[in-house]
This record gives sequence, structure tokens and C-alpha cells, in this order.
Amino acid sequence: MRLRVRRRQREARLGLVILALALAGMVFLTVQDPPAIAAQAPATAAPQAEQQPVDEGRIVGEARLIDADTLDIDGTRIRLHGIDAPEADQRCTGRDGARVDAGAQSRAALSRLIAGREVSCTATDTDRYGRTVATCTVAEIDLNATLVREGWAFAYRRYSEAYVGDEAHARNASAGLWALSCEKPWDYRRRT
Repeated sequence: MRLRVRRRQREARLGLVILALALAGMVFLTVQDPPAIAAQAPATAAPQAEQQPVDEGRIVGEARLIDADTLDIDGTRIRLHGIDAPEADQRCTGRDGARVDAGAQSRAALSRLIAGREVSCTATDTDRYGRTVATCTVAEIDLNATLVREGWAFAYRRYSEAYVGDEAHARNASAGLWALSCEKPWDYRRRT
């Protein structure tokens, strides 16, 4: 929703700039005498031609981690598309029977991937909580896919099949959460 509002605001500003240039051109033509206009060199590109279009679906900046599948970039809350990671208070069981803080481990994995670098997200949707749903990268590393492939998040098939292959890889390698006995986050949320 916020992206649409920003786009409309930019379009309105661009429209005003074009209108102002058109009016300035008409005033210029009415003030100049025609022979003087013909003798002038051809005009260079208008100022608005230098402006590059902004990709409304991109959010770029330093990310603050909310949890293992949610970020904040400059006040925009971003839910990673197609994945679901353990909740902050979710525990799993190791092979030795010990309780493991799965939410913290998944969050730490995302923190290591970001490591203070700039995050670039491409918005795909807005969820029911008003968060921007996006695929995010750091230095061309797909954060969504990497979290699933390394076993720190699950493919969230309810919303996307994009990371099913990455999940199969993690499961076969017993990577991350797949080395534990762990309830799926969507089941955990429903139960708690």
C-alpha cells in the first residue's frame, strides 16, 4: 500500500514538473521573436530526461533484524517471502535430548548472512499485518533461499513453492533445524 502511495506522489510531482516546463516553454516562445528562435542551436535534453525511474518495489538499506524471517529497513517492516523460520521463543530437541533455542539459532544465521552489509529487497506483496513481503539479497546472496538451504528456515508452501528444492537439500544434508526434532513454525504458532 505504501509503495502505491509513494508511486502516486512521484507521478504527481513529475506531472507538475512537466506542466511547469511546458508553461515555461510557451512563455519563452511568446516572448522571443521567431527569427531569434530559429537561429538558436537545438536544445539539449530536458531536465526530467536525466531522472532515472525509481523501482518502486525495491527497498535498500541497513537492516535491523526483528526475527529470523522479518527485517526492518528504514521503518519498513519486511517479511521474507516464501519462508518460515522458528519463532523467537520456539525450542527444538537435539539428538541427545537437549532443548535447543531454534528461534535464536535461526536469527543468528540471518545475522551472519547480513553481517552489517546493505540489504536489498524486492517487494512482492503486503501481508495481513501490513508488512512488505519481499525477496532480499546481500551482495547478490538470496537471503530467503540461503536460510532454507542451510536449514535455518522452512519453505512456506502455503505462500510459495519457490524454496522447496532448497528445503529438500537441507533435509537430505540434515542441515540446521533438520538435525533437530523441530515443530514447524506454522504448527507452533497455531498451538501457542
